[in-house]
Amino acid sequence: MSNDLIQNNDITSTKISGMPLNQLEQNGQKNINITNNQGGTINLNIHDSSSQNYETEDLMAVQAFSKVYYQLLVTDVLVGGSAIIPANRSLLSNMVPIEIFNSCSELSDQGKEKLETFPAIVCRRNTEYYGKTSLSQSAWYCRITGVLVEENVIRVLFHSLGSFEQNKLGDQQNASCFGINTDCMLTDLNLTGWYVHKINIFNAFDKAGITVMPRPD
Repeated sequence: MSNDLIQNNDITSTKISGMPLNQLEQNGQKNINITNNQGGTINLNIHDSSSQNYETEDLMAVQAFSKVYYQLLVTDVLVGGSAIIPANRSLLSNMVPIEIFNSCSELSDQGKEKLETFPAIVCRRNTEYYGKTSLSQSAWYCRITGVLVEENVIRVLFHSLGSFEQNKLGDQQNASCFGINTDCMLTDLNLTGWYVHKINIFNAFDKAGITVMPRPD
């Protein structure tokens, strides 16, 4: 992920009324933000997914996560903690195991509740082919918190539990662990869709070297 620095000199402090401050934003997996408040104390904040603070609801949801199924949501639109998926690309019979198609594809209340027990990976479509994408692209490990059906699209609400480099999903050595076929030019990661794979995502994380994500005991 890029760690390019973005300088913004037009941000006004919310602590010191009317006094302009320079704010330095660093976008990356490991960020350091240093702010000097009028020559006083320098605050150092280090952001790393391995030290992420989780809400009680997160930890309870993780303990109830399935070790049999996981869901993959590939989208073009991420809005306010939700992924927008076309209805005609969601939970189709060729995208989920037959037992999940029978129990969840109509998105009944019981089906939604079941899907919320499956850990999820949410990502944008790959920008390249054969499982590859931009080095700056991230995928998110999430819990699903709600599902809303809106005309021709489905809005899947989620809460992120961590992120990792998206190329790890399509890597030739890792892809089969996540149930992704990279033998073809177009993979599941190139097409918007809501998939469910009968795979233990935690074993897949281990094989891909993604080791800091919360998991059930």
